[in-house]
Amino acid sequence: MYIKIDDSKEGIITVISFQEGTSEDHPYENEERSCDHISLFGLPKGVSVKIWLDDVRTAPDGYYTCHSVNKAKDLIEQCESDHSEIEVIDCDHDLGDYSEDGGDGIKLLEWLAERETFYKIRLHTMNPVGFKNMLQFLDRYWR
Repeated sequence: MYIKIDDSKEGIITVISFQEGTSEDHPYENEERSCDHISLFGLPKGVSVKIWLDDVRTAPDGYYTCHSVNKAKDLIEQCESDHSEIEVIDCDHDLGDYSEDGGDGIKLLEWLAERETFYKIRLHTMNPVGFKNMLQFLDRYWR
């Protein structure tokens, strides 16, 4: 199931992919988090994690920020090894200079599909072609 949200005020199109169940409000915590910090100090075991992949935009409260695909992969693997639930991966397409560290956001989706780890995905990108490509990829693999 996909829910498309067009937020004209910010010019961001969001797609939320749910494997099962329905949408729900996400209560955000009020603390800044970065996946760089997590890699150094570790996550508490068994926590629920929301991942924000973006090179420029500030993550909503309660998200762990990753600027590159490789940092996001590291965080995902750490969550899996710590048995932490990945609640959502909120993904941008264009990662600017950070694309040198693993590619653009669609590369994360490709990596997840290769591993058959189909977490809930939310897209936030202002690139209409990148958005279309990512949406087609989700339609193909996230069923």
